[in-house]
Amino acid sequence: MTTISQRIVYEIWRRRDLEQACLQALEHSSSEQYASSPEDQMLLLEALRAMDRTLAGLSSRECAAFLLYKLDDLTYPEIARQLGISASVARRYVAKGLLQCYKACSFAPLA
Repeated sequence: MTTISQRIVYEIWRRRDLEQACLQALEHSSSEQYASSPEDQMLLLEALRAMDRTLAGLSSRECAAFLLYKLDDLTYPEIARQLGISASVARRYVAKGLLQCYKACSFAPLA
């Protein structure tokens, strides 16, 4: 019971921190290019929540590798250096993240 309650509290904090970071980023964007309406902000927040739910099954390192690959356009060797793992492990972590996304979208993974 203690472990379950600790995980629930951790999940609540993690989601709150994600929402806070998103809202702060939106507030600090001073460029007109990034200016958005409240509706756009809500859509972005919902998209982030969906991504968070999708990647929730990954370990923190797997999630980090996937996000570095997709959002920062890093190569496997660059991800490996940043996370202190081998390039083949980085590739496996990214593949696992892609598989999570395919499952969330109900796509059948390619064999």
